[in-house]
Amino acid sequence: MTSPEQAPGAGAAHALCAEAAPAVEPPYAAVVNDEGQYSLWPVWRPLPAGWRDTGVHGEREECLAHIERVWTDMRPLSVVRATGTGGGPAA
Repeated sequence: MTSPEQAPGAGAAHALCAEAAPAVEPPYAAVVNDEGQYSLWPVWRPLPAGWRDTGVHGEREECLAHIERVWTDMRPLSVVRATGTGGGPAA
């Protein structure tokens, strides 16, 4: 099996990624999907389909602290609705 480092063209792909990313850590955004699952996302990158910005931007630790405060139930919202139990994440 070939590791990513040994795969043909892997060096070129890595070089492209390195060029696209800023040299210093970018500000992050706390983002959430339709299932109420939260994540961090660099503000300079477009959001993937199905995710929306919560409006909380800052350093990594600031965004993580926000996510920890609001994402109190790790279950996807579809599971919360299906089981009829509350405790979904705050939006």
